Amino acid sequence: MQARRVELIFLTLFSTCATLNQKELFQRVEQFNLLMRWRRFEDASIFVLKEKRNEFLEYYGKLSETLYFNDISIISSDVDEKEKTALIKVYVLYYIYPDIVEKKRVIEQKWVWKDKGWFLEEGLFIR
Repeated sequence: MQARRVELIFLTLFSTCATLNQKELFQRVEQFNLLMRWRRFEDASIFVLKEKRNEFLEYYGKLSETLYFNDISIISSDVDEKEKTALIKVYVLYYIYPDIVEKKRVIEQKWVWKDKGWFLEEGLFIR
């Protein structure tokens, strides 16, 4: 079921608008979320806009020993070719040790096409 949903999202992303290289968008979203899941925040930061990268690293640096992701899944996507943006809704299941109660959030990630690539602009933090 999960694989089918990801396939549908991929097809939607890829077929809507080739000029913004939506295949690259999907790959970058998947890579970013996978790196976050494995708590590789420094590696994940390369997908964040340069202007926001330090804030991202500072925030997750403080949580690097206590934040654990159990699931990060793409729910939906909406690409705006005119604005060169994409809104990706992501379901996040996580906990912050020592509290082992899982928390659920839907985060809206805003990705922007800049400098010939897709970068995460908003939806960076678990709050």
